Amino acid sequence: MDGGVTAEQGTVTCATWIRRPENAHLVALGKSKHGNLPASLQIFTFNRITNSLSPSPSATFCC
Repeated sequence: MDGGVTAEQGTVTCATWIRRPENAHLVALGKSKHGNLPASLQIFTFNRITNSLSPSPSATFCC
């Protein structure tokens, strides 16, 4: 996940695939609280050809 925003770093505590009918692949990462940053859920797109996640999340939800 090179190129990600360092302010959003944290410990990944769970992850899962989201399979979409239009053949899009997404990954949801749950991160625990890190310092002053709240816990968050981030959704990334996954590229099957390069076998990599997008450099930044498509959506972020903070708790």
